[in-house]
Amino acid sequence: MRIKEAGKRLQLVRTTYTPESRRGVDKMIASVSSEAINVPFDVLPLLTPEEIKQVNDALLKRYVAKQKESYRMALKEGFVAAGTLAVDALTYSDIVDALTPEEVTNLWSVLGRVQRAMEKAKLPRPKDR
Repeated sequence: MRIKEAGKRLQLVRTTYTPESRRGVDKMIASVSSEAINVPFDVLPLLTPEEIKQVNDALLKRYVAKQKESYRMALKEGFVAAGTLAVDALTYSDIVDALTPEEVTNLWSVLGRVQRAMEKAKLPRPKDR
């Protein structure tokens, strides 16, 4: 079973050998959304158990890769930009005064979780210059 990208869909292609032509012949069995995590129920009867496992593994692998890429982009760009905005927002007393106790708790909680995650990832704290 091969999985080919075709726009926003993934084509599930099965190759079968034909003795007459002594070649493999590709046949598209189904197509699924490129956002799918599992084989859709309507496609399951069209696949063998081995193909179901293979396609499920490939879909999950694609999903995890997309998640990791979004996490990477969030760390490289989004997190620093959002943190800079938060620091700037905290310089305005009217914004700070409008924060509810729950919002303040959430800010401290996120800050603490980020610090623990960075320590767990063994990211060194830069030395002050």
